[in-house]
Amino acid sequence: WPCAVTVTARALECKGHTVDGWTIALAVAVMLVGLAGTILPVIPGLAVVWVAALGAWLVDGWGGHAWVTMVVLTALLVAGSAAKYVMAARAPSEDAVSTRARLLAAVLGIVGFFVVPVVGFLLGAVLGLYLGERTTGAGHPDAGRRTAVVVKRFGMGMAIESLAGVLMVATFLLVAVLA
Repeated sequence: WPCAVTVTARALECKGHTVDGWTIALAVAVMLVGLAGTILPVIPGLAVVWVAALGAWLVDGWGGHAWVTMVVLTALLVAGSAAKYVMAARAPSEDAVSTRARLLAAVLGIVGFFVVPVVGFLLGAVLGLYLGERTTGAGHPDAGRRTAVVVKRFGMGMAIESLAGVLMVATFLLVAVLA
């Protein structure tokens, strides 16, 4: 370790800088909710993680290490958030879904969110993609294949977004304990 970490009942101390243990614990608890938000569409995942880190630094004291950490967390926030949408949009031209299917996916996703809590958004969106492709004249095999491609790419985007969230939490913890 670059420094000796002393853990007391209420604080972590490293190189003379004391970070309140309760501040870190609360920030990490909120960050875990944010990580759940990378999977659940109800919670703006990475934004929650970023705000938790910002709040912790504002409560604990804003030093040079906090600025650097927030720049890194902002870069991870932007990259992780963009990945979800870029991955879903990138499909070979023969697998591209129609605008009608995308609109129907959005509408049924919103309806599904209210009809079936938590997973309804995803179920509605997938159903909307499939039905939208069917209304354009695509047969069952083509509509199913195109829907599967979008779902797979969206899943990859969610995985990248989740990884970005884990990296954000790890960065925060590393700097909070060692800085």
